[in-house]
Amino acid sequence: LLKQSGYDGKPIICLHATNIHVMNQTMLVIAQNLRQVGFNVELASTDWGAVVTRRAVQKPPAEGGWNVFFTWGGGNATSSPIALSGHAANGTKAWFGWPDNPMHEQLRNEWAAAPTLEARKAVARKMNKNMIEYVHDVKTGQWTQPAAYRADRLRGLLTVPEVIPWWNVERYA
Repeated sequence: LLKQSGYDGKPIICLHATNIHVMNQTMLVIAQNLRQVGFNVELASTDWGAVVTRRAVQKPPAEGGWNVFFTWGGGNATSSPIALSGHAANGTKAWFGWPDNPMHEQLRNEWAAAPTLEARKAVARKMNKNMIEYVHDVKTGQWTQPAAYRADRLRGLLTVPEVIPWWNVERYA
């Protein structure tokens, strides 16, 4: 299939942040999977700061650009096609990788303007179909991050998804 797609064996440059455990391990799995299907993968292993710098380069890999990078977002960020910046597909104004898919942008606008949940679901089905035709990101997994605290020592803890807001918390004996 790779030959049929026109892939010529050039290295696929994967930005690999080694100093953040989940990013390190996930990129190793991504690279392994890409190699298993026949891609020539080169890991550009560095720290997250250098990944952030290099992922902004809008040039081919041979000129300092890249092909693949990994990051993650929490449930709220991924809960809608509007909230997640990675869903944008408006070219150079889009998330890193700069996908340019006018149909996706039109569908995002339709989703935001949909008057009912059923209308949003109908638009979401169209978005999913479009994303299969024009893949600009791939979800690699999902996990839950547990948090533990001493209920007998803290009060005012607000239970919200993703982050623990500490601004309301008091410690007591």
